[in-house]
Amino acid sequence: MFNLFFKLGIEHILNINAWDHLLFIITLVGVYSLKEYKKILILITAFTLGHTLSLTLATFDLITLNQNLVEILIAFTILTSSIWNLFLKLDDELVKTHKLKYLTSVLFGLIHGLGFFSTIKDILLVEKKKILINLLAFNLGVEFGQIIVILIFSLISLFFIKIIKLKLKTLRLSIILPSIILALYLIFERL
Repeated sequence: MFNLFFKLGIEHILNINAWDHLLFIITLVGVYSLKEYKKILILITAFTLGHTLSLTLATFDLITLNQNLVEILIAFTILTSSIWNLFLKLDDELVKTHKLKYLTSVLFGLIHGLGFFSTIKDILLVEKKKILINLLAFNLGVEFGQIIVILIFSLISLFFIKIIKLKLKTLRLSIILPSIILALYLIFERL
């Protein structure tokens, strides 16, 4: 079962239907260069810790939220991350608000975890004796899937910077501005 839930976690992230989650991951870390891999890994892991906590709480019926509200809040996390990145200095030296951004990643993970729960709750609850192991496997799969997404995104970014000779500032803006538009679209669509 561990392998099944690990695979489910990866598939959940790499699923094209989870494009809002993919967009969030890209807005969360898209303004960082590969040289800042430690910051990227901390942000992603903080996010995973948040959604692990909310998935666990939801699994044991300790927290519930209206699913429509959760979907609106997920879109809000994309918008917030995008706007945050817009106000960062758009050169190689980002402002020193990383601790706050790490905390925000945990909070946003709580929201996204509630979104995950709606898609896997029936599978999770089949084997009640192994719920914690299944949750761990799923979340490790999610983390692994997110790292794959970040690596692919980083390679594409590197291509645009090194081969196409796109300036880092332009690349960052080309990530941030469409993300803001898509997040606003999602918010209004989900209201």
